[in-house]
Amino acid sequence: MDDGSTFEVRRFIPESTVVEDFRILAQARYRAFERCPICLDEDPTSAEHVPPRGLGGVVLTATCMRCNNELGSRLENDLQDWFDDAVHVRFASDAVRGSRRTPRLLVRQNQNGSPVFMMDRGRIDPEVQRMLEAGERFEIVATETDPRRARLGALKSAYLASCVFLDAIPESTLAGEIRRLLVQTRDAARTEPIEASPIIDNLNIGRSYAEGEPVVELLARETGDGRAEAAISLARTVVVSWPLEPLGVRIEHVDPGGGTP
Repeated sequence: MDDGSTFEVRRFIPESTVVEDFRILAQARYRAFERCPICLDEDPTSAEHVPPRGLGGVVLTATCMRCNNELGSRLENDLQDWFDDAVHVRFASDAVRGSRRTPRLLVRQNQNGSPVFMMDRGRIDPEVQRMLEAGERFEIVATETDPRRARLGALKSAYLASCVFLDAIPESTLAGEIRRLLVQTRDAARTEPIEASPIIDNLNIGRSYAEGEPVVELLARETGDGRAEAAISLARTVVVSWPLEPLGVRIEHVDPGGGTP
């Protein structure tokens, strides 16, 4: 600051945060299927990033163009906003006609733990810039991330990664329900809310800050009974619980040289 003091801003860490340690079991390699893993249409030709590119995703498989494009635009922005702790806002003032949109606001905290809003990179409307610099009274209207859309976006990536790890498109009832939820969202009106489902609501997702290449990895966490609970690391930025039937991995099968993301 001008007076020589320091103002620190860092990621907001809720008091309810739980840290989990996982071991790496395997790393995913590109695998294409004869059908789209989501809608089962034949001859998928669209390169699918898992997770989305904004989260460091790599091309891991191929889906049909419709599933890739429609689900990307309907789910991936919410997943990105969730990861970034971001909200979309509009500024309004009596001195300006109409509200003005700005880049996302990132929720952060200062060195004392107090919340701080930081404006994301992007063009700022000149009228908003004037409001801020003039110190006028203004109103901020914020739109929160849809948590169910964010979770379904994470489920989509985890499901595609599980297909690659299994080297097949699973035919179980659970896999069919995941595909139904994704196709239904793909075909619904954009304003239609995501259907409530325990598959979505009970999905465990978390942020990962592991170093290294943005790869997709199969992970295991000890459960205390000699077995391991599986999860998927998506580009080492997001960790999602294994979305299909339990793998039943035993902990002694975990590579002891595996890292801890």
